[in-house]
Parts: sequence; C-alpha cells; structure tokens
Amino acid sequence: MVFSSLVTSLLNRFLSPFVDEVTASQLAIFAWSGTATLSNVSLRANALDGLKLPLRIVHGHVGSIEAKVPWMNLYSEPIIIKVSDVYLLALPNWEVAYSEEEERQYAWQAKKAALDTIEEMKQKVKDGKCTVAQQLMIN
Repeated sequence: MVFSSLVTSLLNRFLSPFVDEVTASQLAIFAWSGTATLSNVSLRANALDGLKLPLRIVHGHVGSIEAKVPWMNLYSEPIIIKVSDVYLLALPNWEVAYSEEEERQYAWQAKKAALDTIEEMKQKVKDGKCTVAQQLMIN
C-alpha cells in the first residue's frame, strides 16, 4: 500500500502536465516481475500544447499504460511501454502558427545537444571513467 502510494505520487509529479490526477486504485504494480499498469487515465485539455500541434484536445482518455522493466537486465533488455485504448477528441487549433525561425532554433538546439553528448562521452573515455562499450550500453 505504501509502495503504490509512493509510485502514485511520483506519477502525478511527472505526468501532471498531461493527465488528470492518478489514484492508487488506477495503479497495479507487480514489482518482482517489473510490471506496472495504469488504467483509465484522463488526458488534460492542454496535454498537447507543448508540441505546438494544430490540435486542441476536447476530451481524451487512455484505457491502459503498461510498463515492463527488466530489473535484472536493465542494460541488455529494453524497457517496454504499451499504451492501449486511446480515445482523443480534438479540434483544429487556429492559434498555432508555423514559425520558420522557431524550427531553425529547434534544429540547432538538437544538433548542439547531440554534439555536447558526444563531447561528454569522449571526455569520460579519456578520463577512464568508462569504456566506449559501457557508454554505448548506457545510451
């Protein structure tokens, strides 16, 4: 009970921009198998606003979100997240306008972030903090 309350609190903290408040009754956790399922989640009307899509949500609902985390093999096996039964009622959002300058800035930031990551990895390998193989497994 305490564990699911803690997980519910964390989910609310990180998912609050996208979904309405999650309760412990919506969450099923099977810690030993690494499976957690979140059921009957309502989407917020502004969930897609950060993506600057030409849509606005009128009503949204997700039937279930299931996450499988292979605790014993985190570096060699993938974390799998399944989202099912998504219902989204959306209307055109005429307030969103395309900006070529914003698009250029976004592309530049993405390239800069990639270069920064490469430089960071090279520095770690140079300092002997990790090998190239370890760094590739992390990313």
